[in-house]
Amino acid sequence: MVRASYTVQIDWDNDGDFSDTGEDISDYVVEAEWRTGCAAAYDRTAAPGWLKLIVDNRDRRFAPEYAPGPLYGDLKPMRYVRVQATYDGATYTLFYGYLWRIAPGAGRRGEQRATLHGIDPVALLEDYPLGLELLENKRADEIIDAIVQAVAWPPALNGYWLLGVPGHMELGQTTRLGGASLYRDFETGRETFAHAGDTWYPETTTALEAIRQTCASEYGKFHFTREGKARFLDRHWPQQVHSTAAALDDTMAGLVYHEGMDSLYNEIIVRMDPRVEGTAGSVLWTKRSSALRLAANSERTIRAVFIDDEGRRHGATTVITPAPVTDFTANGKNDGAGADYTSDSRLSVSVAALATGAAITFKWGQVNGAGAPAPGPIYITSLQLRGTPLKAFNPEEFAASDGESISRYQRRRLMADAPLLNDPVTGYAMARYLLMMHKDPAVHVAAVTLIGDVHIEHILACTLYDVVEISETQTALSSAEYFIIAEHHKLAEGGARHACTWMLEPLPPFKAWLLGVAGRDELGQNTKLGF
Repeated sequence: MVRASYTVQIDWDNDGDFSDTGEDISDYVVEAEWRTGCAAAYDRTAAPGWLKLIVDNRDRRFAPEYAPGPLYGDLKPMRYVRVQATYDGATYTLFYGYLWRIAPGAGRRGEQRATLHGIDPVALLEDYPLGLELLENKRADEIIDAIVQAVAWPPALNGYWLLGVPGHMELGQTTRLGGASLYRDFETGRETFAHAGDTWYPETTTALEAIRQTCASEYGKFHFTREGKARFLDRHWPQQVHSTAAALDDTMAGLVYHEGMDSLYNEIIVRMDPRVEGTAGSVLWTKRSSALRLAANSERTIRAVFIDDEGRRHGATTVITPAPVTDFTANGKNDGAGADYTSDSRLSVSVAALATGAAITFKWGQVNGAGAPAPGPIYITSLQLRGTPLKAFNPEEFAASDGESISRYQRRRLMADAPLLNDPVTGYAMARYLLMMHKDPAVHVAAVTLIGDVHIEHILACTLYDVVEISETQTALSSAEYFIIAEHHKLAEGGARHACTWMLEPLPPFKAWLLGVAGRDELGQNTKLGF
């Protein structure tokens, strides 16, 4: 029987490839395990993915402090790591992410192994406090693209040119030019959102949470592919016709199955947060602490956070650069009793606006060779920012319910937040769609486990949001269709043993009407209006 062969590589020197000496560590891998995808059915975004490699470390090559080691000096985190398999002449990428931690085991009498921990890009998004410029009139795919670019470069960009990133900006030496298609695979969002970013406060909102809110408002999906590309699926995607990637029967090694109330909801509330613009030229922020000291020939930056008189955070569509006298005063003494420098030509101010605040930079005198030299320190004794406030304090809700389902199963309410929505028509349509999705009990195969000896082709070829068809005698399942929403792999004995568990989500329980598609365009006969 033909077996798959596995390759594990780490770009130790961070040069954009896996071809250098020591970067193929396959011969040292004792065990490998990884997981990517959603934490639960109907999640809008993938959860942080992870990789765990147990490697032979008898020669101490994976000990960062071992100077004679062949990898000494290159054993650093955030190196790209890739797991691939070759089977029947085809090569499949199974995991592509970053090395996060290197943990050599201590003790010369122990197993002399090391554990290498990896993460996928979703983990970086979860860890990053987000602060963006205001995004206006953008689709979900455009908003998500801006978030991803603000945080990290996906693994699919390894070896491509990136401005200002060491190891990625030496065009023609270690890198090559690439376009957006290299790092993303995005459907076009179906909804245009008037504003985004104004409710994403860095102290409470991570990049992944912002993407989740965007997907929830579109009712789309987001994850990273095995090849390290960001992928966005619009709300129409699950309702389209999908070919079956794998048909499984009684040969599965395990099946988690139930029919219950877990995903049944017969009262749907969709909540959106429409924005209201305030008066242009309003005071957005006032400095209330002590005077800001500017040393001679220096610059200082302070951050302003927009908070109204009732203590509520808000955004702004415009921020005006502070004007002398009107918005700030400068003095030779911190109590304002000295010489006035407010309109001195050697003093300049600039502002970089974010959706929920701004960075204000003062320069006094000569800075980095620019400007005229200035003597002694001065003090900014008063300071305010003006602009146009943007507030989201009056949410709107849209409801849908099904009396027959309530009578049969009692009341089950689903609160669905769609914070970027600004169109009531879409809010009502989303509520009705969710009701069709969840008003009846669903036969749910939560997970299925496959063993490489039986299903190696499916394990290697099928991935997130492929459709699998399941039949099983004992449970009487017959051709039930599911999306793969997560995959969990375990490799041992050099790849001789490969187990894979897919977490699953049911396809929509109805066929959405599709114009011109045979079997899907007879509205009211075998299809329903989708969303």
